[in-house]
Amino acid sequence: MSILKICMIIGGCLYALTAFVFLVRTKKPLRNLLLSAAIGLIALLIIHFTEPLSGVGLPLNPWTALCSAAAGIPGVLLLLGMRIVWML
Repeated sequence: MSILKICMIIGGCLYALTAFVFLVRTKKPLRNLLLSAAIGLIALLIIHFTEPLSGVGLPLNPWTALCSAAAGIPGVLLLLGMRIVWML
């Protein structure tokens, strides 16, 4: 496995741990979690439907939806970065 792939996996794990800690420390963690998931899914939809205009797009499938819902905007950015790096 290349160094870049390992760095992306480690970065994703660190982000997930940090996001979990911040969500637990807030006064309303469920509301913040649902809001973050909704914003991530909306960002995924916007990127998907503006693909003809921008030339950059992400497919709508269970994996991209799960990543977008779990990590919000940073998850969508991670998917875009992976698409660019690995040309998926």
